[in-house]
Amino acid sequence: MTSPQERTLQCRNPRISPQLVSMVYGQAVGDALGVPHEFQDRDGFTCTGMDSGGVHGQPAGTWSDDTSLMLASVDSLAANGWKLNAEDMRSGFRSWLRHGKYAVDGMVFDCGNTVRTALRHI
Repeated sequence: MTSPQERTLQCRNPRISPQLVSMVYGQAVGDALGVPHEFQDRDGFTCTGMDSGGVHGQPAGTWSDDTSLMLASVDSLAANGWKLNAEDMRSGFRSWLRHGKYAVDGMVFDCGNTVRTALRHI
């Protein structure tokens, strides 16, 4: 019998390993822990759990563009047999920026200048 944690991390796509699923969860949780503290000095805050707020005023548990772009990358790789398809990945990135795909609530609340500029030019 599997534990609740193991059931949570199971993925229906047999081509996606449990280790990858765990890494994706780890990225999203770590990112969500950091969102309320973005742009603060390293020693200027204490993170003891999921908090809301920060410069973007996001609810607790919200991940950032870092996780959204990682999700788009993994989605593209999985859809293309784990081979890089730059056009498909680019399409996923643009869907995130323009339509909120891969964003925690369908809304993009921040995009760095470098990413925005790169997505306009490719």
